[in-house]
Amino acid sequence: MHAFVLGLALLGVAPNHSLMLSIADGRLSMSQLVRPSAGVVYIDHGGNPSGMPRRDSDGVRCGAQLAALFDHVQKKLAHPVIGLRATYQEARLVCGTSPYPTCIWRGGSEWDPTIHFVFRDDPVNGLVLRAIVLEDELLVDPSIVARNRRAILPEIEKIEATQRCTP
Repeated sequence: MHAFVLGLALLGVAPNHSLMLSIADGRLSMSQLVRPSAGVVYIDHGGNPSGMPRRDSDGVRCGAQLAALFDHVQKKLAHPVIGLRATYQEARLVCGTSPYPTCIWRGGSEWDPTIHFVFRDDPVNGLVLRAIVLEDELLVDPSIVARNRRAILPEIEKIEATQRCTP
């Protein structure tokens, strides 16, 4: 039995490999995991090899911005050579509930950021996608990675407190 059914709330379900593989394979749309009124927080702490300023600022993504973000991330997950299914045996995906519900897909090489899919267990909507966070973690000192990971949730909460989607 699958833990999720398209169009139904995922109540009491923790993020897991099956969920992420279903997104990568296109069987589940990330938009089905979002409360439209909340949107999704996007934070990009990934390095920029060009040295050019980033085009997108951190913040809540809604509507067309959210659709574009989901399209970009889903294409990365689905890539036939470097995507999630193609690299699954490399054990780059880790899902868990502590310190918050998350699935982390580790980058494959330098300049390929680790993607944190941060979820929330909503009593009405079930498992909802709360944030997508890009972090440089490959070839980074483990103490810095740990420090940066501890800062993710407070940063998400700060953005959620100041930005909302408008109906």
